[in-house]
Amino acid sequence: MLTQYKRYSQLTAGIPKTLSDLGIDDADMAQIGRMAAVDPSASTNPAPFGTAQYAEIGIQTVHGRL
Repeated sequence: MLTQYKRYSQLTAGIPKTLSDLGIDDADMAQIGRMAAVDPSASTNPAPFGTAQYAEIGIQTVHGRL
């Protein structure tokens, strides 16, 4: 039900379903992962992530899996 509501909201508000719908690709996520890893707020994350983990989360969102 929540997933259906989320998708309905995306459609009615014109929100893209995935980051790839905005023109973002895996290569962009590699760069964003590098930036996220050195961002000052990264040190407050209770689960320390490195560049690869941030990039992987981003890649999953590019393809609509998160």
